[in-house]
Amino acid sequence: MNASVPRVAVIGVGSFGARHLQGLARIDRPLHVDVVDPSEASRKRAAALLAEVGGLRGGTCAMHGDLSMLSEAPDLAIVATAARERPQAVRDVVSLGTRRMILEKVLFTRLADYDEVAGLFERRRLQVWVNCARRAYPRAAALKQLVAGRPIRYTVTGAGWGLASNVIHHLDEFSMLCGHVDIEVSAEGLSSRLTEAKRPGYVEFFGSLQSRAPDGSRFIAVCTEGTESVPGDREITIETDDVRIVLRQSRDTLSVVRNGQAHSEPYPAPLQSELTAPVVTSILDGTPPALPDYKTAAAIHRVLIGALLEHMRRCTGNPDINECPIT
Repeated sequence: MNASVPRVAVIGVGSFGARHLQGLARIDRPLHVDVVDPSEASRKRAAALLAEVGGLRGGTCAMHGDLSMLSEAPDLAIVATAARERPQAVRDVVSLGTRRMILEKVLFTRLADYDEVAGLFERRRLQVWVNCARRAYPRAAALKQLVAGRPIRYTVTGAGWGLASNVIHHLDEFSMLCGHVDIEVSAEGLSSRLTEAKRPGYVEFFGSLQSRAPDGSRFIAVCTEGTESVPGDREITIETDDVRIVLRQSRDTLSVVRNGQAHSEPYPAPLQSELTAPVVTSILDGTPPALPDYKTAAAIHRVLIGALLEHMRRCTGNPDINECPIT
């Protein structure tokens, strides 16, 4: 890794990429940051958001319309494009010689991409993590300790919280808490009506999605149509044979009931602009961040995408559908 000023590239500065860029401003060391996005409007908006938080603590930030404009390989690339564009963005970043990456979720829309990219990472011996950020919450380890490796029942419910984009976060948290990556996912409880997502060309799902793990742990996500009172708000309930935990997304609180005794405690859910700095700092320091690696995250993505593809084929009567357009 560069012994002087580390180079970090942010590929794609839509809503998430721009927040990653803001997060880099929290890092207390000089950085050279390359921002890459073909949209001039997105680059200008990202520059404004960076200026809004006072800019980088030190170093430089350069804006580019294309990866070919980078003069050197980044020490770390954050790939925050939309899911459809991500496989090519990954290939392009790898071709530059980048050895470390953070990939936004949902990873890819086609199952074939997961195998192709896995082979690429293995051949190049790259270190790659996926931004399923609930593992990186400040008190995630305390939450895991509360369930202590016992089978769990995990339920997440709410209206209009974006199941297609966000359920992967909860499946990853479920996997972390029960200690199993080899989960099964069923989309049979989803509505047969496919809804156009806010992002053109992508779809949204409503209804219920279920999962189970080898130890008997169960998962259910319910997303009803409607407008949430707080954007993205949802309630998460995690139960074992002797404890019930309730997390309310909008209140940053955790309530615990055990043996008839109840108490509440803080459970902060930081913004992406607050999460990026500790993750990037860990990687630059040579320490694995509190995110799932590609192998772990891809295993969970595969079963989710597979279940959603089967659902889409049933709903449309088209057995040849091979892309699940979620991002």
